[in-house]
Amino acid sequence: MLIAGSCVVAVCVLSVFFWSLWDSRRSALDHAVQTAQNLTATLAHDAERNITSYDLSLQGVIDGLKFDETRTLKPDLQRQILFDRAATAAFFGSITVIGADGRMMIDSQSTEPHSGDYADRDYFKVHRDNTAVGLYISPPFKSRVTGDWEIALSRRISNPDDSFAGVVAGSLKLAFFQNLFDGIDLGPNGAAALFNVDRTMILRKPYNPSEWGRSLPRSPLFQKLAQNSTGWFQYHSLTDGVERIAAYQRIGKFPLVISIATACDTVFAEWRQKALVVGATMLFAAGLTLLLGTFALRELNRRSLAEQAALENERLYRLLADNSSDLIVLADIDGVRRFISPAARELYGYEPEEMMGSNTFGAAHPEDRHFLTDAFEQLTNGAPSAVAQVRAQRKGGDYVWVETHMRLVRDPLTDELRVLGLIRDISRRHEIEQAIRESELQFRSLANSVSDVIIRSGPDGRLRYVSPSCRTVLGYEPEELVGTKRGTFSHPEDRAHIEARMAAIVAGDGDNVIAFRVIRRDGTTIWLEARISLVRAAETNELVEMIAVMRDISQQKAIEERLERARIEAEKASQLKSDFLANMSHEIRTPMNGIIGMTGLLLATRLDPEQRRFADAVRISADALLSVINDILDLSKLEAGKLNLETVPFDFSTIVENCVELMTAKALDKGITLTAEVAERAYLPHLGDPTRLRQIILNLLSNAVKFTDHGFVSIKVKATALATGASFIRIHVEDSGIGMDETVRAKLFRKFEQADTSVARRFGGTGLGLAISKQLIDRMGGRIGVSSTPGYGSRFTVELTLPVTDTAPVDLVPEDKTARDKASGGSTAPGASPLPPVASKAGRILVAEDNAVNQLLVVTLLTDAGYAVDVAEDGTEAVAAVKQQAYDLILMDAQMPNMDGLQATQEIRKLANGRGRVPIIALTANAMAGDREHYIAAGMDDYLSKPLDAATMLAMVSNWIGQHRADVGWKKEAG
Repeated sequence: MLIAGSCVVAVCVLSVFFWSLWDSRRSALDHAVQTAQNLTATLAHDAERNITSYDLSLQGVIDGLKFDETRTLKPDLQRQILFDRAATAAFFGSITVIGADGRMMIDSQSTEPHSGDYADRDYFKVHRDNTAVGLYISPPFKSRVTGDWEIALSRRISNPDDSFAGVVAGSLKLAFFQNLFDGIDLGPNGAAALFNVDRTMILRKPYNPSEWGRSLPRSPLFQKLAQNSTGWFQYHSLTDGVERIAAYQRIGKFPLVISIATACDTVFAEWRQKALVVGATMLFAAGLTLLLGTFALRELNRRSLAEQAALENERLYRLLADNSSDLIVLADIDGVRRFISPAARELYGYEPEEMMGSNTFGAAHPEDRHFLTDAFEQLTNGAPSAVAQVRAQRKGGDYVWVETHMRLVRDPLTDELRVLGLIRDISRRHEIEQAIRESELQFRSLANSVSDVIIRSGPDGRLRYVSPSCRTVLGYEPEELVGTKRGTFSHPEDRAHIEARMAAIVAGDGDNVIAFRVIRRDGTTIWLEARISLVRAAETNELVEMIAVMRDISQQKAIEERLERARIEAEKASQLKSDFLANMSHEIRTPMNGIIGMTGLLLATRLDPEQRRFADAVRISADALLSVINDILDLSKLEAGKLNLETVPFDFSTIVENCVELMTAKALDKGITLTAEVAERAYLPHLGDPTRLRQIILNLLSNAVKFTDHGFVSIKVKATALATGASFIRIHVEDSGIGMDETVRAKLFRKFEQADTSVARRFGGTGLGLAISKQLIDRMGGRIGVSSTPGYGSRFTVELTLPVTDTAPVDLVPEDKTARDKASGGSTAPGASPLPPVASKAGRILVAEDNAVNQLLVVTLLTDAGYAVDVAEDGTEAVAAVKQQAYDLILMDAQMPNMDGLQATQEIRKLANGRGRVPIIALTANAMAGDREHYIAAGMDDYLSKPLDAATMLAMVSNWIGQHRADVGWKKEAG
């Protein structure tokens, strides 16, 4: 019995110990499973909350892009609208908007998106090829920019017709999950992993990036996941050979699974120890009490650790909720709040305890409560989630716009359904959306009220909007034109011009105005002027839209056409006037050349006193008439715009010296003092027209001498340096003559007017000199003024601004002797002045001249100078003469019958044997601007204007013959 009793006791004791051993193993397993499941649930909930927030940000971007006006806003404002705070969290990368062509359009963290091509990304292909895919989570990849491991979260952007418009994508750094995994104690050989439901490993701790992205088709996890979204299993790892117990849970509606695994060695370490204790008990019965006490102590310690682990898990969950920027609310199915995160203080102004137990619907604005009830009904009817935007009342009584994202969850303790809500302040976004709606309303109101046609079109040229004013301007209804291509109603002949101008404007041409013809609905043609504005994406600068404001300019075009016809008629009249002036110059100067020249020859002969007096009278009258003709021709050239100013280097000292020299003789004859003073700076070379400046100064000095009977005449040239380096020139011509009153000064610069009729009779003149001088000064950008007192003299002042140059001044050679003759009151007539000496073998000259008087004059002068002279009546004879005889020089009249001088020159230049190289000097009565250049361009070498000056002509002849002989290697014959 004792043995049996002992056996029974032993069996009972063994049974107790084996039961305790089995229970200990089961408890260890349950505890490990519960701990892993708690950790998995906590991590899954935190991941779900953050991914949900980020997914809402993606959806918010898609919603924002539906408004065309959002793309036209400034980058900062656009990012405020499209991207909320969730898009800028530490573990989230930038949100990018990728167009249908794979190019990045918008980047939440940069105003200048990368220009790379994203069309090869998996998420881009998935959304492009599948319309039903919602949020797509990519396999893990290493960022090209930061080098961090990330997964991409993306959603499809669709056009209104559900066609593919692009992708909005963001990245979630795997460091987010690493941070979660590192925050828990997995024990020795513990593991934590994140998988995609497509059996792809995203992340695993211990971390080995070479495993991330690997497919695990035979993993028991996915066999269990197919049966239930949460659970546990025991498996043998093929990676490191460790036996583990793993808990898993799917992250909400997302295709992600989190798994927490504890090594079996860690889980059953205590159980194995207990098994050793049982074995020891069996071997050492004496130590039974000690072993029982040890077991009890260890059991209490185990339960204490389990409670501490549960408290730690709860602390972690609350830490996540307390630090969320969004308000987290857990409510009953009837809306009674059971949990409220601390974010309620900032959002509503209440302490969380104040809102516990209150009804969610009560805080909503009465007009918005139906949105909440509708959302709750959606959840109870089976919807996975629901969203509501309402105005919620704060503690102070004011309202704030909030957006609530809700989904149903089941309480693990009571198994009751609860509503988990994520509430976010959207007041700023609501204000922006309201402002956009008001702006669009204002734009449409403005477009409907203006008379101009406003058209919005896409980059492809298709019209998106046409204002109602098209009914009046074009005769079409707006609906008829929307969707048509640009140029539908434009004139066929103008379409190429329109497209070319549009391409230039898009390329950056600053001229954004296009004028073109359109055909109205009734068939009539009108002119429109369109001002084009381009709307570009702020980040990519890609063309988004074109806005054209078009106005009917048909009446303006008609006026322009009439003005153009008037301009053409005016130009024709101006050309006729110029031709008339050229003909008048030729017809007047040709006989004047004969009168003045032959009078000079007559004066060179023996005459008795009475004959010489008569001949002098003819000469003086001819000089006076030539002066009047020159003034009239100068004035006519100015008014016809045919007088061009030169810009050459000169110095004032030479001009003043030349003018004073011309006037000295007349001043001495009248007994008046003539002085000149030139400032030092005026000696520097300046750029201007020295010939016209000499004409102005000579006119002022001539008038001063003419109207001064006694006293003085002075000229002073002052020069002041300007900051630009130019000189401000003042020319003062002062005299002690008869002076002028205010009435005379008022009409001083008018054409054909002098001081009074008595002065005109006493001093003569046409009254054109000052008028011409003023017009010349005006053309130079200067001004002229006068101060005068009757009986005390006058002071004329000319002010000019002229640039300074380093180039040496040109020699001032008068065009002819008219200026000298006009200033001195007489002429140096042919034969009346000493002629330049001529070499004993002067040369042979051909004179081509059709006027007999001019022939006689020129031949006489040349023969007297020792030249052999032949005469040709026209150009044909001149060409024939050159073919028969070599000449040292040709004097060629420009206007002759049969063949004029220009044609004859061109024919002579074609001759061979060196005869085509003979110097040719033009003889012409034309004196219009550009005549000299015209003759030189025709092949002539120089130019002489009639009336001829004997000294000037002979000097030019001698110079050209000398040059010609030097060029052809002429040598003087011996003897």
